[in-house]
Amino acid sequence: MLIVGATAAVSRRLIGGLADFQLAHRSLSLHLHDITAAIELQGIDIAVLDQSATEPSVEFPEILHEKLTPVCSQAGVIPNSYAALVKSTLLHLTAYPDAWINWFAAAGFTGSPDTRWPVSDDVNLAIEATTQGPGIAIAPAHTVKTSYAPAASPHPFQ
Repeated sequence: MLIVGATAAVSRRLIGGLADFQLAHRSLSLHLHDITAAIELQGIDIAVLDQSATEPSVEFPEILHEKLTPVCSQAGVIPNSYAALVKSTLLHLTAYPDAWINWFAAAGFTGSPDTRWPVSDDVNLAIEATTQGPGIAIAPAHTVKTSYAPAASPHPFQ
């Protein structure tokens, strides 16, 4: 038996590959467990997490570097500059506390985004909030459905 632990966001990404793996290894019983943090590794053979753990006895090779992208409603007003974006309602994800600050810094924009806006611990909820309101979320590109149309470039105002 192989017990794979993964966060909900990672599980959605893995599920297709796990089915193929199971078909290729029919004699292996595969169990997928939902875990929310690296602290829940007890009894897990392989963990796929969205962040590194601090446990020194566990090896944590990076297998995927997430690309974060701003996401807004197609019906909303899309900012046409960094200055306009920084004044928007920027939705934050608890898993990526410095995402907006890092995104603006990587773009070379010297302004500071407002970090007092709504925070969510669920990527899908943050994306859904953008479809129902004027806010702009920053989310992993692989979680964004094509109907949400993420920016073609991580820094669209260049």
